[in-house]
Amino acid sequence: MSKVSEMTREKWIMSTFPEWGTWLVEDIENEVVQPGNVAMWWLGCTGIWFKTPGGANITIDLWCGNGKRTHGDGKMKVGHQMANMCGGRLMQPNLRNVPFVIDPFAFKQVDAVLATHYHQDHMSAEWAAHVLQSGMTTTDENGNEIPVPLHMRQPSPPHTPQLISTSADGSVNGK
Repeated sequence: MSKVSEMTREKWIMSTFPEWGTWLVEDIENEVVQPGNVAMWWLGCTGIWFKTPGGANITIDLWCGNGKRTHGDGKMKVGHQMANMCGGRLMQPNLRNVPFVIDPFAFKQVDAVLATHYHQDHMSAEWAAHVLQSGMTTTDENGNEIPVPLHMRQPSPPHTPQLISTSADGSVNGK
């Protein structure tokens, strides 16, 4: 047991979050997907992780952050998208309602990072930073090593799909 005299808020945070440590990260990394199947994990909020039989790992809308952390003045800022859409001014709660159970910085491999649209809760700065700063790579359809693609900017023209290379056997980028 930890010594009470040595406990600080910082030590508590570092020893408690993420709540499952690297348990789920290890499960995803160790999963072997049988041909004709795909594995999928819901990671809270909008985040989904897919893994193919060839071992390709794809994240969609992985959000590693938190929601609002204070009531503030109780009002949405002028021009806030929700205020504009509904005409309301009282702040919506936007609280993360499920525990955050992964350590995004513990993942060693991902082959594509996708966001359905450019909002904070669909593309986490923490996740994008780890993927870019760790130097993760994947392979293209010709087997060449390339940086992991981060599809997070609005394409031009709007709503033009971004291609991830797939083959007839269902593999992604050769995996």
